[in-house]
Amino acid sequence: MSDHEKLAEIRGRFERASEGLWDAYQTGNTWSIGNARQGIFDGCEQLVDAMFVVYARTDIPWLLGEVERLQAEVVRLTALRGKEAGDE
Repeated sequence: MSDHEKLAEIRGRFERASEGLWDAYQTGNTWSIGNARQGIFDGCEQLVDAMFVVYARTDIPWLLGEVERLQAEVVRLTALRGKEAGDE
């Protein structure tokens, strides 16, 4: 799978996910993840795991944007380098 295909797959999962912000709730010895619209999802035994899931809803779009920005910069710089090489 190409990087482009992988990013499209990640973006698709992100776009289908419930709207953020999500939150973590301690329920006894486990942590649950949820939001006001979808309710609570159980299953995390560690707070760090719950927080990973909670922040994924905002971290993933930021990361996708950064990857796209960097890819565009590579294209721009490659074109600029090719243009400069043609001037010589």
